[in-house]
Amino acid sequence: MPNRRYLYLQTADFADNNAFAQWLLGALEKEGVTTGNVTDEDFMQVVEANVAGMPVSFYLGKTEDDTTPPTWLVWPQQQWSWLSRLLGKANYDAEAEAQALLEKAASSAGSFTHIEWGDK
Repeated sequence: MPNRRYLYLQTADFADNNAFAQWLLGALEKEGVTTGNVTDEDFMQVVEANVAGMPVSFYLGKTEDDTTPPTWLVWPQQQWSWLSRLLGKANYDAEAEAQALLEKAASSAGSFTHIEWGDK
């Protein structure tokens, strides 16, 4: 199991989680990533994508932190069956690549501040 990392960034560019998800879709597609559905999970959005030939879900949303500009959170997660994990067949390389794509997109956007990875 990989060390789950969360990307925090601050921007006033997004009115809501859907606007953030739409930005992420565009950023991923710009990098040649095939994207799929965007699902509204009430307090967050989930963007489905195919990274390095594997399905990866990007969970994202605005945090409850009282910051100016607002703080947003996003993290990629590969889904593996419990049997694949048990047998040691789960390979999280696509998740690591998705983290690199997130960092590149956020760094090149120009409007984000305080871009940093955290474990929580």
